[in-house]
Amino acid sequence: GITKNMKNTGNNMGTPLPAILDGIEFLEEELKEETGLDIPIPVDKKGAEILFNPSSSDLFTNTDGFMAVAKIFYKAGISWTLSSRIAETANFGLFFHEPTMREHNRKLMEAGKELGVQRIVAGECGHGWRTWRMFTDTINGPLPFPVVHLFEEVLAYMREGRIQFDKSKNPEVVTYHDPCNYSRGGNLIEQPREILRACVENFIEMTPTAQYSYCCGGGSGILMDEAMELRMALGQPKAESVRDTNAEILCAPCAICKAQLPVVMAHHKVNVKVKGLSDLMGRALIFGN
Repeated sequence: GITKNMKNTGNNMGTPLPAILDGIEFLEEELKEETGLDIPIPVDKKGAEILFNPSSSDLFTNTDGFMAVAKIFYKAGISWTLSSRIAETANFGLFFHEPTMREHNRKLMEAGKELGVQRIVAGECGHGWRTWRMFTDTINGPLPFPVVHLFEEVLAYMREGRIQFDKSKNPEVVTYHDPCNYSRGGNLIEQPREILRACVENFIEMTPTAQYSYCCGGGSGILMDEAMELRMALGQPKAESVRDTNAEILCAPCAICKAQLPVVMAHHKVNVKVKGLSDLMGRALIFGN
């Protein structure tokens, strides 16, 4: 299923290129309606500074988060592009088949080389980020450009003064879920927190947190209906951690976590909305001068 989809379409959902391009055109129209600006979502733009590789679930399902990234690149004045060959940062080969992991990784590296980009930016996916960060250079290197995470990229824009956020756009109490492959396998702990503190008014940590945080319960390839009972049991410690914060929004910046945690919270009767960090950035981004 997933392996065949990646081979045939360049994404885990099996969405063919014409449907992807139609979806991108629709998202550009949505951005125009929201902002009044012509914010492009380029595909196969040669010489772009960045090749952005999102999770396909963000591109096709959690579209607010994807549109937020387009807005951020626009505001920061960055030349960027998607690739028609691959639009998937999730890499399930990590869990079951090293050659599959290598081929997925190679496809992204080749796309970056063909487009002549300066760096690849990975979107919100925990195990995908772990794969790019830990294995890319050893299985398909040496690389002519760095692979960085979206949060590292956004943090650089913040520090350079390219973008600003209005915290009042996110007034809710927000807590943060550390995806396992960020906090324990990807060296992403403080970066998302620095961004979160800049774009929400009320951020509170849960306990335990950072590298000691509980798993969402849906990682390692078990995000399937057949494993629902196991997933709900594994997710209970996280649900109780979230309940103890009394948060209104649970920020979960990983494609797997964003699919798993709403079901876990509903099952364990925790009244909280699950959002990606990109969603919150998009709500708070300031477009004025």
